[in-house]
Amino acid sequence: MPSNTTAPPAKKKGRRARLILLVLVLALVAGVGYGGFWGVSTVRASFPQTTGEIRLDSLSGEVEVKRDANGVPQIYADNETDLFRAQGYVQAQDRFYEMDVRRHVTAGRLSEMFGDSQVETDSFLRTLGWRRVAQQEYDKVLSPETKKYLQAYAEGVNAYLKDRDPADVSVEYAALALTNDYAIEPWTPVDSVAWLKAMAWDLRGNMQDEIDRSLMTSRMSASQIKQLYPDYPYALHQPIVDRGAVDESTGKFDPKGTAGDGDDGLSTGETPGSVPGSGSGSSSGSSDSSGSGAQSQLGALSEVLDGVPALLGPNGNGIGSNSWVVSGQYTTSGKPLLANDPHLAPQLPSLWYQMGLHCRSVSATCRYDVSGYTFSGMPGVIIGHNDKIAWGLTNLGADVTDLYLEKIGPDGYLVDGKVKPFTVRDEIIKVAGGEDRTITVRSTDRGPLVSDRSTDLEKVGQKAPVGNAAPDRGTGYGVSLQWTALQPGKSMDAIFALDRAKDFDQFRAAAKNFEVPSQNLIYADTEGHIGYQSPGKIPQRTKGDGTLPAPGWDSSYRWKGYIPFEQLPYEYNPKRGYIVTANQAVIDAENYPDLLTKDWGYGSRSQRINDLIESKIKDGGKISPDDMRTMQTDNRSEIATLLNPLLLKIDISDPYVREAQKLLEGWDYTQEPDSAAAAYFNAVWRNVLKLSFGNKLPKELRPEGDCINVRPADATGPVDEQNKLVRECGQRDPDSAQPDGGDRWYEVVRPLLKQEKSEWWVTPGNRTDQATETRDQLLARAMKDARWELTAKLGKDVSTWSWGRLHQLTLKNQTLGTAGPGVVQQLLNRGPWNLGGGEAAVDATGWNAAGGYEVIWVPSMRMVVNVGDWDRSRWINLTGASGHAFNSHYTDQTDAWAKGDLYDWAYGKAAVDAATKDTLKLKP
Repeated sequence: MPSNTTAPPAKKKGRRARLILLVLVLALVAGVGYGGFWGVSTVRASFPQTTGEIRLDSLSGEVEVKRDANGVPQIYADNETDLFRAQGYVQAQDRFYEMDVRRHVTAGRLSEMFGDSQVETDSFLRTLGWRRVAQQEYDKVLSPETKKYLQAYAEGVNAYLKDRDPADVSVEYAALALTNDYAIEPWTPVDSVAWLKAMAWDLRGNMQDEIDRSLMTSRMSASQIKQLYPDYPYALHQPIVDRGAVDESTGKFDPKGTAGDGDDGLSTGETPGSVPGSGSGSSSGSSDSSGSGAQSQLGALSEVLDGVPALLGPNGNGIGSNSWVVSGQYTTSGKPLLANDPHLAPQLPSLWYQMGLHCRSVSATCRYDVSGYTFSGMPGVIIGHNDKIAWGLTNLGADVTDLYLEKIGPDGYLVDGKVKPFTVRDEIIKVAGGEDRTITVRSTDRGPLVSDRSTDLEKVGQKAPVGNAAPDRGTGYGVSLQWTALQPGKSMDAIFALDRAKDFDQFRAAAKNFEVPSQNLIYADTEGHIGYQSPGKIPQRTKGDGTLPAPGWDSSYRWKGYIPFEQLPYEYNPKRGYIVTANQAVIDAENYPDLLTKDWGYGSRSQRINDLIESKIKDGGKISPDDMRTMQTDNRSEIATLLNPLLLKIDISDPYVREAQKLLEGWDYTQEPDSAAAAYFNAVWRNVLKLSFGNKLPKELRPEGDCINVRPADATGPVDEQNKLVRECGQRDPDSAQPDGGDRWYEVVRPLLKQEKSEWWVTPGNRTDQATETRDQLLARAMKDARWELTAKLGKDVSTWSWGRLHQLTLKNQTLGTAGPGVVQQLLNRGPWNLGGGEAAVDATGWNAAGGYEVIWVPSMRMVVNVGDWDRSRWINLTGASGHAFNSHYTDQTDAWAKGDLYDWAYGKAAVDAATKDTLKLKP
């Protein structure tokens, strides 16, 4: 789910001496130095015992753990608490270091492991308060049954940790011991609950778009910004639910209903490019000057967000996924087929852990017989199937966060002309090898003042339209965050309810509690039914549409509540016979009274999947499980279908550029790893975006190291001696910079390609290139730039070019493998793999066109569920079951994953027994 990682210690000079020690110890551990002083025995000390017997005091009965050839465990127990105790024990065997780092992220305690380089990150995470909310959920909201499971899971983890030295738990602890007196703490139920907050953070919706639109106002007009955020193309890309409406008489969503007349509730009267209400609610200042303070605050906040660990995917990108289900009327088996592949940041080990949880005899007292993908550190199965139903998830992308500009003063913040006091708390951050740090967290009644966590914000906002500065900062606005995940919820209850659901009603009842993160849930059962439910706690706004920061001083922009679950869209056995969710719009806004978001994914992947299904079932065709797998690896480029015909019409006189242009002749738009045409086209696309849009964006959105000569943002009049160009460099992490080349940009470019002249085609000249004024001139320049870029990267001979050589995946250990000397990375990281696929393809091996071609998010797993004939289902993980760097199951699935292959997925006892290679018995 790359540079964004689970817990990357920052690249700071102060860590150099410590990294040298880490290199030494890892070399010793790997047995590559000092005669293998620690060698094999040290490496294997942390490997799990997978055969024989182990006594656990907390168990009430015997548990069997059966592992297959890939080390994937299936657990069999006689009661539910033993089942989850064993799950905790087994996950700790394979993945405890990952679990430990993850809980330090969610608690804002990375500094305790990695020192003062993580204080800023911890400060921001403490301000958000994930762990505090998780504790509130456990104490006040979750059901007694869920708490019992969480406690049992924690007992299993702690049984594994008991009497073990840290170096015997994972090799990384041996490295930490040389730089830190870090000690492993017992696992707690709240450690598990807090992980859901991390999920919700990375799946939070449009917060980065909200910031970016505001930052664009420094260089772009409202109409230009509107062009860069086009409306969802409903006519081209069908939403998940193609009909249905809320029945006004019942207040419930009717999947067979039709929309009534009336206002859709989406219009706010605000214009893009201005902060809503910036000219009201205040007795001083002017709207003309409000942008500077707001932009400065938001620019600095964007930098802070770049520094927060993105546990699932790059900050700022809409994390994607594919899932679809096909009714038995269109399948070769006569039963539904369900596919899912969530697109997340590539991590080592993978975010997912495959596992089966089986009651030996399913009954009212032992109800679980479920298999699928779990999160290390959390009980239950997140995606998978039981004996009756299967389900999958994709990110709904609902807008569940709002930023508020706050007029702050020494006594609080302004609301409707009155000052309200902040809620204040102190947080103590313990620092390995350093002194404790104390921070003060201030919160409004909407949420924390996130702008307090950046030193860059202390002196900004001098031109803000209101004063009343806080005593420890200059004049200007503060920025607060309201986010649904900062309120206690029942998502943990929902996980267990999903695992034991037996029909669509029980599935929907479970989904009702899946409050954050808001996901698209697809469904199939052994009776032949298919369905979809959009769950989540999604706010209803009294004013504003969430696309821009709102004025905190005006209470009319408050949230008035949440969309009732009964009004959220769903489908059950739709007439079309299949359901596709791939982050596209859920339902046409004209048919739905509430605002889910204004910032959907733009539907390129979803429509391709729809088209592939239609092409198979037309004229009576049937879809097989292998057809589903093939669809998952479809790598056709939609933007190539639009742009490539125009590129072939450009009259190219330069023979070297013409040589590259010829690669595009006869190309079928597929992005195979060995395709020279895909390599060149994607390079052209990257340069088209840079010339047309990237060089016109403010520095806060452009990638670090991208320096260009531009007019000062506040300049007026022509460029002359008094109004000179200035050198301006990008400030954003390359993985989240713009234009990223995703399918939003497809819709930006689609209408422009029909226009020979547009302001976007105009670019200045330089020492080697003439200025461009037309579409074809800019395309020709992009083709030239791409030719020379790939010459530098891949060589002069175009016949040796390939997309895979550009588009590589390197799997990185999530702490020590992301920073420091190369020997550390060589020991812990794996790769590279040359991949096909691409941005917004169904095979979504994502890359950021502003930052480069490296793979930054991937299908983190793939599964095809053969509903009812469960043992014919197939699955795969990105890496392997083990988090131990030198274990045989560290990356044993990656080669097959890269080829698009799947492994058999044993579920029934006979199939599991036949696949079992190792059996471990856990006894009381």
